Amino acid sequence: MEADRARGEGLGLPIAVAATLLLAGLVAIVLLAGADSGRDASPPAPECVSLWNGDRRALGDGSHNRQSHGYVEAQVVRLDRAGNPSSGGECAVVFPAKTLDPESFAAAKIHRAGGWQPLSATGVGDGRLAELQLEAVGAANVVLRPDGSLEPSV
Repeated sequence: MEADRARGEGLGLPIAVAATLLLAGLVAIVLLAGADSGRDASPPAPECVSLWNGDRRALGDGSHNRQSHGYVEAQVVRLDRAGNPSSGGECAVVFPAKTLDPESFAAAKIHRAGGWQPLSATGVGDGRLAELQLEAVGAANVVLRPDGSLEPSV
């Protein structure tokens, strides 16, 4: 009986080590799997970045958004008239935020009629703007430079 108990007590340390190693392995797997899950970015359409960077007014808006609103990145996407992603849509720049920007005209811009205008001025409501900003949090694909220009980050 004494020998059985000694054998059982001797297993405590190896079991604890095995459990610790298993837990460490699981934590590593979760961390590695989640490393990219926060980023769902697709490369920005080069023509959209060029349209933005070639427009002095857009650069001013970008500079304002960086300095006054604290945006340091953005998502360049193509949107349809309702503000939904569409491969054949118009170029848009969405500034990522977890809540709608207090100045909704600063939340996103879309290129229409030869220039950039606030997405909020096109009939897209605040609810959709807030969704777009939240979606852009994990999908930003450009860096917003201090001069207001965009630089692809993916």
